[in-house]
Amino acid sequence: MDAVTQKVDTWRWVTALSSSGIEYGYAQPERSVPRIDDSFLGTAIYLYRNRADAENNSELGGSGFLIGYVGMHGTMMHIYAVTNAHVVRRGFPVIRINKISGKPDILDIPSSAWLEHPDGDDLSICPTVLTPQHDFKFVLGDGGCVDRDKVQRFKIGVGDEVFMVGRFTGHAGKEKNLPIARFGSIAMMPSEGIGNFLGKKRPHYLVEVRSVSGFSGSPVFIYDAPIPPLLEVNARERFTNFLLGIDCGHLPEHEEGMSAGIAAVVPAWCLFDLLDHPSMKALRESREAETRKRVENTQTIIPDQSN
Repeated sequence: MDAVTQKVDTWRWVTALSSSGIEYGYAQPERSVPRIDDSFLGTAIYLYRNRADAENNSELGGSGFLIGYVGMHGTMMHIYAVTNAHVVRRGFPVIRINKISGKPDILDIPSSAWLEHPDGDDLSICPTVLTPQHDFKFVLGDGGCVDRDKVQRFKIGVGDEVFMVGRFTGHAGKEKNLPIARFGSIAMMPSEGIGNFLGKKRPHYLVEVRSVSGFSGSPVFIYDAPIPPLLEVNARERFTNFLLGIDCGHLPEHEEGMSAGIAAVVPAWCLFDLLDHPSMKALRESREAETRKRVENTQTIIPDQSN
């Protein structure tokens, strides 16, 4: 009988902070090669100039992803498309998203429907109306993003592994979206502002992951974040992959005039300024009011009458 070998995970010692500020340690298995859940690929969307370009899968355009935000009364999930403001400003507001039939659907959205970040971060969001016919996943806005608190609690920092999912223009998928994943690690935490496409100096993560044309707007996830095994940790946070931020381009190599292989990533916490924007709140309240009205109408007794 042939010997059977089984890969055994190595272990690492992780320190973390409890909600009361007490530091403690625990052992956690560590995989040598990242394996991401396929659902992360389902969060990606493609951006094009117009419907024709989307149908023909033009190489021009950018990437984006979907994020879900729980409504005011906790009864409705609102889905938003996210990309870079520079993608929309350059004329690529139209979304291509997969359907369960295996074919893509084109959401012919005008540039005016996208909301830019008020402080000049290279972000833009757009509310969407998706149906069960669409094949998609979304990042959970409440709990699924790295905010400043998670950076401290889980000691996220330089060297932590990340992965990015987005559109590789050389093989993006003709019949439907076929996003790819690229892997890397955090090279620098957000500190001093770096000038972006909008002419604003804003904080960015620097991530050692290859970002090329077409990946602008891609979600960047931290891989295998050390989640403390405590009951006080919210159930949603037990997933080990959080949205770290949104790829917005790369830093140049000044000596060669080429990419330095360092991507600039807008911190995920910047998204909350957009999701909580008054215009987005008003739209959510309007949609929820319409939904409640429809539900109330279906629960009203219709009298039997002949006249």
